Amino acid sequence: MNDIYYLSNNNEKLYLDRYPYWMQTSDFLNYEWYYTVQNKRIVNFSKDVVERFFTITVFGNSEEDYSNNWREIHDVFEKDVRSLLPGKLYFGEYYLTCYVFSSEKTDWEYDCCMHDNTFILVTDKPDWIKESTKQFFPQSSVDASDGLDYDFDYEFDYAPEQVGVERWYIDHYASSDFNMIIYGPCADPKILINGYPHQIYTDLEESDYLVIDSRKHEITKHMANGTTAN
Repeated sequence: MNDIYYLSNNNEKLYLDRYPYWMQTSDFLNYEWYYTVQNKRIVNFSKDVVERFFTITVFGNSEEDYSNNWREIHDVFEKDVRSLLPGKLYFGEYYLTCYVFSSEKTDWEYDCCMHDNTFILVTDKPDWIKESTKQFFPQSSVDASDGLDYDFDYEFDYAPEQVGVERWYIDHYASSDFNMIIYGPCADPKILINGYPHQIYTDLEESDYLVIDSRKHEITKHMANGTTAN
Protein backbone atom coordinates (compact mmCIF):
# COMPACT_ATOMS: atom_id res chain seq x y z
CA MET A 1 0.00 0.00 0.00
CA ASN A 2 1.26 3.48 -0.90
CA ASP A 3 1.56 5.94 1.98
CA ILE A 4 -0.03 9.33 1.32
CA TYR A 5 1.42 12.25 3.23
CA TYR A 6 2.37 15.90 2.95
CA LEU A 7 5.90 17.05 3.80
CA SER A 8 6.11 20.78 4.38
CA ASN A 9 9.02 23.00 3.48
CA ASN A 10 9.92 22.90 7.21
CA ASN A 11 9.89 19.06 7.15
CA GLU A 12 6.61 18.82 9.05
CA LYS A 13 4.99 15.54 8.04
CA LEU A 14 1.23 14.96 7.88
CA TYR A 15 -0.08 11.50 6.99
CA LEU A 16 -3.36 11.81 5.07
CA ASP A 17 -4.28 8.10 5.06
CA ARG A 18 -4.44 7.38 8.80
CA TYR A 19 -5.77 8.85 12.02
CA PRO A 20 -6.44 11.72 12.58
CA TYR A 21 -6.73 12.41 8.82
CA TRP A 22 -8.30 9.90 6.47
CA MET A 23 -8.23 10.26 2.68
CA GLN A 24 -11.66 9.97 1.07
CA THR A 25 -11.25 10.90 -2.59
CA SER A 26 -9.01 12.97 -4.87
CA ASP A 27 -8.00 13.63 -8.45
CA PHE A 28 -4.30 14.40 -7.89
CA LEU A 29 -3.23 11.37 -9.97
CA ASN A 30 -5.00 12.76 -13.05
CA TYR A 31 -2.90 14.57 -15.63
CA GLU A 32 -3.18 16.38 -18.95
CA TRP A 33 -0.74 17.52 -21.64
CA TYR A 34 -1.41 20.65 -23.69
CA TYR A 35 -0.46 20.56 -27.35
CA THR A 36 0.65 23.24 -29.82
CA VAL A 37 -0.57 23.13 -33.42
CA GLN A 38 1.12 24.72 -36.41
CA ASN A 39 -0.11 24.21 -39.97
CA LYS A 40 -2.58 21.61 -38.69
CA ARG A 41 0.20 19.54 -37.13
CA ILE A 42 1.03 18.93 -33.48
CA VAL A 43 4.51 20.34 -32.91
CA ASN A 44 4.84 20.38 -29.14
CA PHE A 45 3.42 19.12 -25.83
CA SER A 46 3.64 21.00 -22.54
CA LYS A 47 2.09 21.15 -19.09
CA ASP A 48 0.58 24.20 -17.47
CA VAL A 49 -0.10 25.23 -13.87
CA VAL A 50 -2.75 22.83 -12.58
CA GLU A 51 -5.10 22.52 -9.62
CA ARG A 52 -6.10 19.24 -7.98
CA PHE A 53 -8.38 18.45 -5.05
CA PHE A 54 -8.41 15.90 -2.25
CA THR A 55 -10.99 15.32 0.47
CA ILE A 56 -10.09 13.99 3.91
CA THR A 57 -12.01 13.37 7.12
CA VAL A 58 -10.56 15.05 10.21
CA PHE A 59 -11.05 13.13 13.47
CA GLY A 60 -10.44 13.64 17.18
CA ASN A 61 -10.76 11.52 20.33
CA SER A 62 -12.01 14.56 22.23
CA GLU A 63 -13.08 18.11 21.47
CA GLU A 64 -9.61 19.38 22.38
CA ASP A 65 -7.87 16.69 20.30
CA TYR A 66 -10.18 17.39 17.38
CA SER A 67 -9.52 21.15 17.53
CA ASN A 68 -5.76 20.59 17.66
CA ASN A 69 -5.87 18.25 14.64
CA TRP A 70 -7.71 20.58 12.26
CA ARG A 71 -5.65 23.55 13.42
CA GLU A 72 -2.43 21.61 12.82
CA ILE A 73 -3.23 20.71 9.21
CA HIS A 74 -4.31 24.27 8.51
CA ASP A 75 -1.11 25.72 9.98
CA VAL A 76 1.19 23.35 8.09
CA PHE A 77 -0.39 24.18 4.71
CA GLU A 78 -0.68 27.88 5.50
CA LYS A 79 2.99 28.35 6.44
CA ASP A 80 4.16 27.07 3.05
CA VAL A 81 1.75 29.36 1.21
CA ARG A 82 2.74 32.44 3.20
CA SER A 83 6.46 31.73 2.83
CA LEU A 84 6.05 31.02 -0.91
CA LEU A 85 7.99 27.76 -0.45
CA PRO A 86 6.18 24.66 -1.74
CA GLY A 87 5.75 21.44 0.14
CA LYS A 88 5.65 17.91 -1.25
CA LEU A 89 2.63 15.65 -1.55
CA TYR A 90 3.85 12.05 -1.42
CA PHE A 91 2.13 9.04 -2.94
CA GLY A 92 4.37 6.08 -2.15
CA GLU A 93 7.88 6.78 -3.48
CA TYR A 94 6.74 9.65 -5.70
CA TYR A 95 6.05 13.26 -4.75
CA LEU A 96 4.51 16.37 -6.27
CA THR A 97 5.76 19.83 -5.32
CA CYS A 98 2.75 22.00 -4.56
CA TYR A 99 0.90 24.50 -2.41
CA VAL A 100 -2.37 23.66 -0.65
CA PHE A 101 -4.19 26.98 -0.95
CA SER A 102 -7.91 26.27 -0.52
CA SER A 103 -9.99 24.58 2.19
CA GLU A 104 -13.73 23.88 2.31
CA LYS A 105 -15.35 22.12 5.29
CA THR A 106 -18.55 20.10 5.10
CA ASP A 107 -20.53 17.98 7.60
CA TRP A 108 -19.05 20.20 10.31
CA GLU A 109 -20.62 19.14 13.60
CA TYR A 110 -18.34 20.23 16.38
CA ASP A 111 -19.77 17.92 19.05
CA CYS A 112 -19.14 14.88 16.81
CA CYS A 113 -15.38 15.60 16.68
CA MET A 114 -15.15 15.04 12.93
CA HIS A 115 -15.77 16.78 9.62
CA ASP A 116 -14.92 16.41 5.93
CA ASN A 117 -12.41 18.83 4.49
CA THR A 118 -11.81 19.36 0.76
CA PHE A 119 -8.46 20.96 -0.07
CA ILE A 120 -7.23 22.27 -3.42
CA LEU A 121 -3.55 22.19 -4.31
CA VAL A 122 -1.78 24.04 -7.11
CA THR A 123 1.54 23.26 -8.76
CA ASP A 124 3.60 24.79 -11.53
CA LYS A 125 5.62 21.55 -11.85
CA PRO A 126 2.89 18.94 -12.43
CA ASP A 127 5.22 15.93 -12.72
CA TRP A 128 5.49 13.23 -10.07
CA ILE A 129 9.10 12.80 -8.99
CA LYS A 130 10.95 9.74 -7.74
CA GLU A 131 14.46 10.48 -6.53
CA SER A 132 17.46 8.21 -7.09
CA THR A 133 20.80 8.78 -5.40
CA LYS A 134 24.31 7.57 -6.17
CA GLN A 135 27.64 8.43 -4.58
CA PHE A 136 30.99 8.52 -6.35
CA PHE A 137 34.26 8.27 -4.46
CA PRO A 138 37.87 9.08 -5.40
CA GLN A 139 39.80 6.26 -7.07
CA SER A 140 43.54 5.80 -6.79
CA SER A 141 43.82 2.59 -8.83
CA VAL A 142 41.95 0.56 -11.40
CA ASP A 143 39.63 -2.10 -10.00
CA ALA A 144 39.24 -5.09 -12.30
CA SER A 145 35.76 -5.75 -10.93
CA ASP A 146 34.62 -2.57 -12.67
CA GLY A 147 35.68 -3.92 -16.05
CA LEU A 148 34.63 -6.95 -18.10
CA ASP A 149 34.51 -10.59 -17.07
CA TYR A 150 33.21 -13.64 -18.98
CA ASP A 151 31.30 -16.78 -18.03
CA PHE A 152 33.94 -18.89 -19.78
CA ASP A 153 36.92 -17.34 -18.08
CA TYR A 154 40.18 -16.23 -19.59
CA GLU A 155 43.40 -16.06 -17.62
CA PHE A 156 42.83 -12.31 -17.35
CA ASP A 157 39.98 -9.78 -17.09
CA TYR A 158 39.48 -6.55 -18.98
CA ALA A 159 39.88 -3.64 -16.58
CA PRO A 160 38.46 -0.15 -17.21
CA GLU A 161 40.68 2.11 -19.28
CA GLN A 162 40.92 5.09 -16.92
CA VAL A 163 41.34 5.68 -13.23
CA GLY A 164 38.67 7.93 -11.73
CA VAL A 165 36.04 7.19 -14.38
CA GLU A 166 32.72 5.82 -13.19
CA ARG A 167 29.33 5.67 -14.89
CA TRP A 168 25.71 5.75 -13.77
CA TYR A 169 23.07 4.56 -16.20
CA ILE A 170 19.48 5.62 -15.44
CA ASP A 171 16.95 3.39 -17.16
CA HIS A 172 14.11 5.78 -17.95
CA TYR A 173 12.53 7.05 -21.16
CA ALA A 174 12.52 10.72 -20.12
CA SER A 175 15.23 13.19 -19.17
CA SER A 176 15.38 14.38 -15.57
CA ASP A 177 16.62 17.23 -13.45
CA PHE A 178 19.35 16.63 -10.90
CA ASN A 179 20.80 17.94 -7.67
CA MET A 180 24.56 17.33 -7.73
CA ILE A 181 26.90 17.80 -4.77
CA ILE A 182 30.66 17.94 -5.40
CA TYR A 183 33.00 17.80 -2.42
CA GLY A 184 36.51 19.21 -2.21
CA PRO A 185 39.36 19.16 -2.56
CA CYS A 186 39.28 19.50 -6.33
CA ALA A 187 39.85 22.06 -9.08
CA ASP A 188 37.52 22.86 -12.00
CA PRO A 189 35.34 19.73 -11.55
CA LYS A 190 33.68 18.35 -14.69
CA ILE A 191 30.94 15.75 -15.11
CA LEU A 192 29.52 14.39 -18.36
CA ILE A 193 25.75 13.86 -18.60
CA ASN A 194 24.73 12.10 -21.82
CA GLY A 195 28.11 13.14 -23.20
CA TYR A 196 27.53 16.82 -22.42
CA PRO A 197 30.15 18.39 -20.12
CA HIS A 198 29.07 20.24 -16.97
CA GLN A 199 32.15 22.05 -15.65
CA ILE A 200 32.55 24.66 -12.94
CA TYR A 201 35.71 26.72 -12.97
CA THR A 202 36.45 27.04 -9.28
CA ASP A 203 38.65 25.48 -6.59
CA LEU A 204 37.16 23.55 -3.69
CA GLU A 205 39.21 23.18 -0.52
CA GLU A 206 39.10 20.22 1.87
CA SER A 207 35.84 21.19 3.62
CA ASP A 208 34.17 23.02 0.72
CA TYR A 209 31.38 21.63 -1.42
CA LEU A 210 29.39 22.70 -4.44
CA VAL A 211 25.65 22.18 -5.16
CA ILE A 212 24.27 22.22 -8.71
CA ASP A 213 20.46 22.39 -8.87
CA SER A 214 19.39 21.96 -12.48
CA ARG A 215 15.72 22.59 -11.73
CA LYS A 216 16.32 25.98 -10.12
CA HIS A 217 19.25 26.78 -12.45
CA GLU A 218 21.41 27.54 -9.42
CA ILE A 219 25.02 26.72 -8.53
CA THR A 220 26.06 27.42 -4.94
CA LYS A 221 29.49 27.06 -3.39
CA HIS A 222 29.55 26.32 0.35
CA MET A 223 32.82 27.18 2.05
CA ALA A 224 34.35 25.88 5.25
CA ASN A 225 33.86 29.21 7.05
CA GLY A 226 30.07 28.94 6.62
CA THR A 227 29.70 31.42 3.78
CA THR A 228 28.17 30.70 0.38
CA ALA A 229 28.80 32.04 -3.10
CA ASN A 230 26.60 32.08 -6.19
